[in-house]
Amino acid sequence: MTSQPKPPPLFPLAEVLGHPREFFDRLVTPAVADVTGNDADSVRVISAFILLHSMKDWAKKAQIITNEKVDYYDQCPFAQIVMEIATGAKHQTVSDAAIAADPSVVRFRKVSGYGQGAYGVGPYGVANFQVEGRRLKGETPGWYGIRKVLREPHDWWAAKLS
Repeated sequence: MTSQPKPPPLFPLAEVLGHPREFFDRLVTPAVADVTGNDADSVRVISAFILLHSMKDWAKKAQIITNEKVDYYDQCPFAQIVMEIATGAKHQTVSDAAIAADPSVVRFRKVSGYGQGAYGVGPYGVANFQVEGRRLKGETPGWYGIRKVLREPHDWWAAKLS
């Protein structure tokens, strides 16, 4: 029995976005910037997390990172939270038995009251979402705005790709 040749990919992304930097500049950066201006739109927030989490796979394929745990999860701020929200969007939950012993994401809240959250949140301001979790593995969980949770890993990738 002869082996059949492997068929070409149905949609070769390398022809559209040839390098992780292109993926980052053309998809990730605009998605994160869009949320920076409006984090009350949950669809945009989830899309930004999914795209930001996908950077890891693009970087691995291009050998920008070789050891996912050491090169990415141990160094990139909020990497675990980004992963948990992105995969949570796929699996419809953020909690998983494998991470229950030491969760990176503890809980979420929507801040809309006066004196809570970032500047501009108040009786006439715009509500924002926050996550309680770990910025880096081993740190004590704290409350962070979704914008910060997206911006810091975005900036980490920008430096990594330059």
